[in-house]
Amino acid sequence: MAQSSVGQVPSISQVDFVTRHQIFSLVILFRDFATDKEDSANISFEMQLVSPDKNIHSAKKNILGYKEKVAIKNTLLMSRSLIKIAFKENDPVGEYTIKIHAQDHIAKKDCVLTKKITLREWELGNEPKDIKEYQNFMFKYYGSPSPNKAIKAYIEYTNLIDQHQQLNVAEIYFFYKIFQENTYLVDHLHLLAKKSDNQTKIKAAFILYLVGKKKEASSLLMKKDKPLLKLFVLPNPYQEITPSGLDMLWCDFFATGQIKPIKKLVEALKYVDYAGSIEKFSTSKKTEEDRMKAIKEATFRAANWSLTSNCEQHTLVRNYCLYIIQNEKLPGLTRIYLGLIMQKFFPNLVKVDIPKGGGEATVKVFKK
Repeated sequence: MAQSSVGQVPSISQVDFVTRHQIFSLVILFRDFATDKEDSANISFEMQLVSPDKNIHSAKKNILGYKEKVAIKNTLLMSRSLIKIAFKENDPVGEYTIKIHAQDHIAKKDCVLTKKITLREWELGNEPKDIKEYQNFMFKYYGSPSPNKAIKAYIEYTNLIDQHQQLNVAEIYFFYKIFQENTYLVDHLHLLAKKSDNQTKIKAAFILYLVGKKKEASSLLMKKDKPLLKLFVLPNPYQEITPSGLDMLWCDFFATGQIKPIKKLVEALKYVDYAGSIEKFSTSKKTEEDRMKAIKEATFRAANWSLTSNCEQHTLVRNYCLYIIQNEKLPGLTRIYLGLIMQKFFPNLVKVDIPKGGGEATVKVFKK
């Protein structure tokens, strides 16, 4: 899995073993390549997957590696072709060998590399072992995805109802994103739930229903529990921004490592326009409009705090926020408040000027 870290070299999470139907990608990197007079590289490669019995499982030839102008010499080039592999039901378990034969057509040279990967039977495993490991699993998942731990983590450590007796939408959304991305897990969850207690069946049915396996979800539930199917829905955090939606957006980031939820979290800073609404609410007529204004101020406060906190804890969040302020067109106050956060972490790149005698604040942003 390759993950884009804005402003940094992409990080690639390596795997040494997989289970059947688990999709993994071959990310091929080239170095010490030659270029022509136009500074272009011309690299292709072949791939063989060798079974444990030493027979050829599959092969591909004439795969595009890199055939275009190179902006920076003496660097690593990532192959323009991304090969996805998933073992099927009848593939034998054991150690497979991936052979890559790369050809540099300008230098007239070639290179052969091998990588071992082991196909295992799927098993529930014993991780996470406790709540601390569960929390580490969640908050570090985006940097080092471990989907094979997701079923145990979800079944044993996730509560459908939170401490406020509300649906635990954020954590459920986190696992929904993982199961949506790793569909091979869905069948394993279903099979495990079929031989488990009723509470596990309800938990599993929720995820199955969310990923579109409605028939399988219904089959897990007792007759008295089938009305729950109508409740197996989650709000869309990308529509109107709410305090609970912010938690879902963070869980989206922790599950995927993508910039999309961070952009939506930054957008919530626009609700600074409603500053003072919470204090006014206590003496207001408490109309629906008064209530919504107070909620929007609470959303701003939560977004501002969580962006600051997670920028401090997660390099990727910092880099995403820096990219956003450097490249995105943001409304005035949104830009100011994001600038105030970024100034703490990138004082040489982001400077917020707040006039002492009053007046409009400004943000200066530098690329380097």
